[in-house]
Amino acid sequence: MPGPDIRRYQFGPLEARGLIGGLRMGQAGLVAGALVVGVVLLYLLPTGPNAFAALGVVLTAAALAFWPVRGRTLEEWLPVVFALVGRRLRGRQKHQSSVPTAGARVDLGSDGASADAGVASPPTDVPEGVGEVELLSFP
Repeated sequence: MPGPDIRRYQFGPLEARGLIGGLRMGQAGLVAGALVVGVVLLYLLPTGPNAFAALGVVLTAAALAFWPVRGRTLEEWLPVVFALVGRRLRGRQKHQSSVPTAGARVDLGSDGASADAGVASPPTDVPEGVGEVELLSFP
């Protein structure tokens, strides 16, 4: 049992805010675009097969906008998939760290003596998409 000086917090679920009602920008754009395409299909050729094509476009867009797959809708997965495909096309899908061949850096004082004897800071090498991240270690 934790001591009296340890505080634990539990946050509730994030509030889902959207552009129109609870819809995100991608969902609203996808549904609006599908409705426009459906109306154009019905206007150009208002026969039976085009009505089914228009209905198919609208239902496909609704599935992309609202059907969750592993916690995200398919519309939310599209940027992830496009980024992955883009990295593969550029040949940048793998990252090989240069740390094993870089050695360790030891900071020396102004007189040439080691400022912290025996303490070396290991170099870090992270993939380009990680950005400015500070890596911490735990005992």
